[in-house]
Amino acid sequence: MKGAKKEVDNQEMPYEQMVKKLQTKRDPSYNPFFQVGFTFEPPMELEFAGVEITTQKIHNQGTQLDLFLNLWEKEEEVHGFIEYNRELFDDSTLTRFAGHYKTLLQAILTEQDDLISTLPILPKAEKNEISVAWNSTQKELPEKPLCQHGRGGRI
Repeated sequence: MKGAKKEVDNQEMPYEQMVKKLQTKRDPSYNPFFQVGFTFEPPMELEFAGVEITTQKIHNQGTQLDLFLNLWEKEEEVHGFIEYNRELFDDSTLTRFAGHYKTLLQAILTEQDDLISTLPILPKAEKNEISVAWNSTQKELPEKPLCQHGRGGRI
């Protein structure tokens, strides 16, 4: 618990001071501590007399991380976007990733008593493709044995 207490005590440390104290190698092409981010923002209800306030998500068309998932709740639905480094990922990879995340969230809603480690992340069609179609490696064996050992004789 000493390590956790120390981390909590220093949670307000400025980023630049933390980088200096940890003496990490600085490379402006990536974040020195993490490359993936996730946020989930609960709905914000701001009310002021005579003023109507609406929130709007602004997508900045770029990312400072390799992968960043931003989700928010609006009108009892979850919305979101994924920012990613196009040098590392392509659109099809992130489309699959989003599908896996959606499958996991649906499983959480329907199987609330199960451990998260037992819940599926692959949609049924993809799981079938991997476990059945890709493993369909049966071959017809020749009538004559391929190996000649065991037929007797000496060397």
